[in-house]
Amino acid sequence: MRIAVEEIPEEGLEVDFGPGDPWAVDATRRALEGEVLALAGHLQVRRVGPGVLVTGRVAARVARACDRCLKDVRLAIEGPLSLWYAGLPEHASEQASLTADALDVGFLEGGELDLGIALTEHLALEGPTVVRCGDPRVEAVEEGACELAAPPDESPGEPRFAVLKDLKLDD
Repeated sequence: MRIAVEEIPEEGLEVDFGPGDPWAVDATRRALEGEVLALAGHLQVRRVGPGVLVTGRVAARVARACDRCLKDVRLAIEGPLSLWYAGLPEHASEQASLTADALDVGFLEGGELDLGIALTEHLALEGPTVVRCGDPRVEAVEEGACELAAPPDESPGEPRFAVLKDLKLDD
C-alpha cells in the first residue's frame, strides 16, 4: 500500500489492516517466513517536518518450521510499532555511507511511503533471527525434544560418481 507523502492530511492517516489485506499478508509472510495464520494492526501515519512517522500496533502469527529440528511451530509477534522515514538528501549517492543516526531511519522512495515495506521492516526487526522450539513467542505444534534434524539417509548424489562408491584403495 503506497501513500504519497504530499497527500497525507495534516491530522494524519489511520490505517487498519488484517488478513483480508494482501499487502499486509505479503509483508508478514516475507518478514516472518511463514504462512500467515492471524494478522491485525492499526497504524497512524503522520507527516512530521520533512519526514513521516509511522506508529501503531501490530499482532501477527505465522506457521513455519523450527530452524533447529524442522518441526512445525507457531511464531507470534505482537506489540507497538514506531518507524521514522525521511526523504533521501538530493546530494546523496547510492554508495554514501550511513552515520549511526541514519541507521534508525527508513527512506522514502519518490515521495511515497510503502506501508508494506514499513510492516516488513518492523516484523523482521521484532522477530527472532533464529526460530526454535521453546523460545519466547514460539509455540511448538509437535511433541518431542527440539534436536537437530537428521540429514537424509542417502542422498542420490551425483550419478557420475556412483561407480566410485565401491572403490577400494590400497594404502
